[in-house]
Amino acid sequence: MKYILTLILFLIAYIGFSQTKDIQLLQINSSWNLKNDIPRGQLPARYMAHKIRIDHATIENQGPNFKESFSGKPLPMLILYVDGKIKYQWTADLSFKLKISKGEILDVIEKVLK
Repeated sequence: MKYILTLILFLIAYIGFSQTKDIQLLQINSSWNLKNDIPRGQLPARYMAHKIRIDHATIENQGPNFKESFSGKPLPMLILYVDGKIKYQWTADLSFKLKISKGEILDVIEKVLK
């Protein structure tokens, strides 16, 4: 009986401390600039044990609050959310292209998760 209780406590502690974080990459762009999107194949889908959710939004198809919060910023934009909080964002330069590699994204994710 003592071994069963010890095993149950160990499993509860393991499950409680081994929760993976919710990681999301949100790419925001305008419909006229979709040719400069980052292809999904260039965005990381996994990092170690974490699954990365990749979403895309065009500014014209969003509500007024969303449009207002991103108005005047260069598009496309890539935002890293960890557990629902913005941790990092990449924005395009004056050519309206976002020049970023999968390795650079993974480096930032690694730094944020430490």
